[in-house]
Amino acid sequence: MAFKSSKENLVGIPASSQEPTSVEGLRSQWGDQKTATPFHCFASIQYGLMASPRMKVSNFYRHKNEGGRQYRDGQTAEQHASIHELCYFPHLITNLLIKQSSALPIYDIVHWAHAVGAKVLVDACQSVPHMAVDVQRLDADFLVASSHKMCGPTGIGFLYGKSDLLFAMPPFLGGGEMISDVFLDHSTFAEPPSRLAGTPAIGEAIGLGAAIDYLSAIGMQKIHDYEVDLANYLYESLRSVFGVHVYGPAPSQTVFRAALCSFNVENIHPTDIATFLDQQHGVAIRSGHHCAQPLHRCLGVSASARASLHFYNTKEAVDAFIHALVDTINFFSSFK
Repeated sequence: MAFKSSKENLVGIPASSQEPTSVEGLRSQWGDQKTATPFHCFASIQYGLMASPRMKVSNFYRHKNEGGRQYRDGQTAEQHASIHELCYFPHLITNLLIKQSSALPIYDIVHWAHAVGAKVLVDACQSVPHMAVDVQRLDADFLVASSHKMCGPTGIGFLYGKSDLLFAMPPFLGGGEMISDVFLDHSTFAEPPSRLAGTPAIGEAIGLGAAIDYLSAIGMQKIHDYEVDLANYLYESLRSVFGVHVYGPAPSQTVFRAALCSFNVENIHPTDIATFLDQQHGVAIRSGHHCAQPLHRCLGVSASARASLHFYNTKEAVDAFIHALVDTINFFSSFK
């Protein structure tokens, strides 16, 4: 389940434990202050609040005039990072911006964090299934992703970590084969990755490996290029529907969107939209806050609808969705 090189390890662990493993291990080694943003999945924010007595939430945004990125208190990202913080950021495709793929400057963030001695944990769950991710070029200290978003089984994911950091981390959980020697007054532990888990989820790990092979055989760059074109088509198609507000920036040469869109329809609740599409047209979208309540508050809404695509979808499927959405809007508008 793990491979070793001269610089890093990849460890397969239960999906619910990926971020707690790295955060808990870091707390005793490099301080207890964490930096998060409104772009985080709520599970990450909650764990950070429980694990750290000092959780700094940074309102990160693009400065309109200078083209750079600043925080709402006027400080730059470099000024906001502190020595020995764990800077935890979602990867290029954020879970928040309601998973509509507003690209964060992750390479810059990693550089800024390292410049002040901080460690960086990257949530790549929304990125790994859709693009090639080069962990060496990214230079993040830790990176996590989940299997089920990669067309693999549920209940497992992976944690990538730089070798020296994995060796420095104490075990987060006791279990089989994670010890080296046991004495009555102390114990020594096995080398990573063995010290990080007990009995592995062997069946799920095999399934995750098969999913990785499947995506690799198609080609991650091929998947990415196809989805960028599909994303632009979905965005423009939704924007053409009267009364629909699509969240996030328009696609351009400098802004790419993943193949999904979060949106709302004027005077119609997103749950009504999703339910009608499902029951009357057999179209599956998601509605709610998408594990992103803080960002929804920033947007001034309580919920949104989200249409999500992958490489197995087509422009014809987008056309069918738009046709069904127009019919749905007409149905609810008839009651006004």
